[in-house]
Amino acid sequence: MFGLWKSRRARCAAREMIGPLINQSMQRGAIPETAFRDPYIIGFLSMLITLIAKRQVGPLGAASLASVQARAWSDITGTDGALVGEEICFLSAGQDKAFDLGCRNASSFFQAVSEVFDHQRDDDLADTPALSAPFIGAREGESSLWARYFDAYVGSRTAVADEW
Repeated sequence: MFGLWKSRRARCAAREMIGPLINQSMQRGAIPETAFRDPYIIGFLSMLITLIAKRQVGPLGAASLASVQARAWSDITGTDGALVGEEICFLSAGQDKAFDLGCRNASSFFQAVSEVFDHQRDDDLADTPALSAPFIGAREGESSLWARYFDAYVGSRTAVADEW
């Protein structure tokens, strides 16, 4: 029962933190419908979901993490989360370069945002939870990082519509 609770908390944290950024990108028209099948985007979002989940609840078993990834993916993108798990395995095993780049960029994004959040939390001397909605809110630093690691890639891919 405790594992289910941890998984739910992890999924909700990922949805609450990534969802608003995806929505901002969609409102700017930056994300075509087919983008969520791109190896870079799959790598970036799945790694970001994983990093947020682990920071929020600590270690998760393989089955719990797979569930968190699939359900958070579905919540965030509105696409079928069950299929993305297979795609993650396929792209990872195949050492897809775009997928690997997405994973590395998600790690860089998460590290930078975490440092800003941790520094701000230390400055505030507030008793805040491990993560909260402002972690990746609309602050200028996070938005510019999101634009760098997500929107810029999607924008470059949109310019080459045949590759989607």
